[in-house]
Order: sequence, then C-alpha cells, then structure tokens
Amino acid sequence: MSNVIVKPGQTLADISIQSCGGIGAWPELASLNGLGMTADLIGGQVLKLPNPVDKRTVAVFKTGEYFPAAGQIIPYGDGIGWWIIQNDFIVQ
Repeated sequence: MSNVIVKPGQTLADISIQSCGGIGAWPELASLNGLGMTADLIGGQVLKLPNPVDKRTVAVFKTGEYFPAAGQIIPYGDGIGWWIIQNDFIVQ
C-alpha cells in the first residue's frame, strides 16, 4: 500500500482518478482514511491509497502533464463563469 500527499485544492475524487486510476476507488479511498466521501482535504495531508483500479490511467497522471479538473484552483474572477459577453469576448 502506498501514500499520496494532497495538493492544495484536491478532492478525494481527484485523488481517486489520479492516484488509483478511476472514480471507482473513491469510496475505498475515503474509508481507508476514515473520511467521508465529500471530506475537505488540506494541502500536505497524507492519505493511504487503495490498490489501483487502472494502472494505465495512473501511469498517464504520473507524467505530470494532466490533472483532474477539480484539482486545479481557478482564482476568483477567472474562468468562463466570470466572463462578460461583449467585454471579455465578442459574439459575432
């Protein structure tokens, strides 16, 4: 069994996908660490990992080129949810 260090903004779902290879490991990941499925994680927290459900997916994430979306922190006021039509982009 291995461990993972939580990055700021990560969720159990992110870690399940990134470190275990699929969302199906989410319940076991939570249980193994005594957490609820929607528990808030803290950057630097160490979690125990269950066995991978898909080693190929884990290998892709180990390259460091890809991250599950929820693991990325979007600063307040950035992103499509904050864009204003005709101000931030023009519709023609």
